Amino acid sequence: MTTKWYAAHLINYFDFLDEPKCNFLAWEDIVLVEANSDDEAEKKAWELGEDRIVNDDNTRIDGRMVVQKFLGVRKIIECSPSFDLETGTEISFSQFRIRDIESAKKLAEGQEVDLKYVD
Repeated sequence: MTTKWYAAHLINYFDFLDEPKCNFLAWEDIVLVEANSDDEAEKKAWELGEDRIVNDDNTRIDGRMVVQKFLGVRKIIECSPSFDLETGTEISFSQFRIRDIESAKKLAEGQEVDLKYVD
């Protein structure tokens, strides 16, 4: 059986220990997974997400102590083409709803912008 490559979107949550429980941070890590099927890819993605969590006295973001939690696999996308990964191969995509072209330009520049994440 030929294996395929998948992009797995892993959602991690960070609880800052030095501030009230009203400000949290979430990351979406996109990792490559090699698997024989969609089901196997999802199983491997969950295992990767859980295995990547480390919480100790050195778990910090911007010098601040956090507790990190793996929340789940948001989506898994088969890479296209799955047999030949190279520069320019699309491994994943995300879709957003934004207010206007100015917001889109800010997003492209890496600036903060209000958006709605659409799958």
